[in-house]
Amino acid sequence: VKQGGGYIWPYSQPGMGTTMKIYLPWAEDVPRTVLEEEPDDTEVCCEVVLVAEDNPPLRELAHRTLEKAGYQVLTAGDGEEALRVSEGFKGEIHLLLTDVVMPRMGGQELAERIRNLRPGIQVLYMSGFPDRELSHLAAVESDANFLQKPFSPESLCRKVKKALVDL
Repeated sequence: VKQGGGYIWPYSQPGMGTTMKIYLPWAEDVPRTVLEEEPDDTEVCCEVVLVAEDNPPLRELAHRTLEKAGYQVLTAGDGEEALRVSEGFKGEIHLLLTDVVMPRMGGQELAERIRNLRPGIQVLYMSGFPDRELSHLAAVESDANFLQKPFSPESLCRKVKKALVDL
């Protein structure tokens, strides 16, 4: 995995087992035929999504995926940067996609603070930790507003679209 430029995140708890998550870099040399296999029914939307993720490869994956799906995407490396980006953006931000656990300011505090600035914003939380480890967080009470990492581009778009339906 390391030779391919990726990394492994092990998660282990006594009596709960071990999960190994493997992250690999985006493939740059994709054959042309694969790139052209895009669905013709791609919807163009105008919603703005603010992505707060401290892991640069995942942040870039979310950015590229959502941009390709037609969203306008703003990015931040942590909660404090996300607040600055939000304050500096003059238009409406429809959705905050935020990691739950980040340095300096976690996703739950970020969501509370950004809702004071932008009362209509929807929030979609994401985390690499199992759901049961996040059960103490009031904001992550259901699958409706939670995306488990790692995620596929399809599952990301599906969750974002579902979160925006509530607008």
